[in-house]
Amino acid sequence: MASYDLKSLGSLIAVQSLMKARREMAIANLAAGLAEIMAENGELLAMQDRRYEGGGAFIDPAAILARLSANMRRGTQLEKELAAERQALLQVSRRLELLEVRMSDGSRQRERKAEADLVEELIAGKIRFGSSLP
Repeated sequence: MASYDLKSLGSLIAVQSLMKARREMAIANLAAGLAEIMAENGELLAMQDRRYEGGGAFIDPAAILARLSANMRRGTQLEKELAAERQALLQVSRRLELLEVRMSDGSRQRERKAEADLVEELIAGKIRFGSSLP
């Protein structure tokens, strides 16, 4: 990655933080979708069990099986999307961490340079006015 000034690094960190938040929200939504599918599957299986017990209303078993099959396909798709989002989140998190390290390194380097400039200015002032160094 090229050398950036601290202002540019700050902007990059802000963008990466937003990307990370977006990925986290996507993961939460996908996980919620999977939880809904699992809950629906539980209800469908309970309907099927009630059918055999005779206590429930008649529901076509083919409809229940079709819905379970559709949920299984959708669940598989959501799991794949979830894995991809987790991988993308990991990459964004690593990028963000790297940028934050560069930002802190740049800040420390700038502070050291400011201190060195101050010492240099102090020494130059002492030499200019003929005073001896302690």
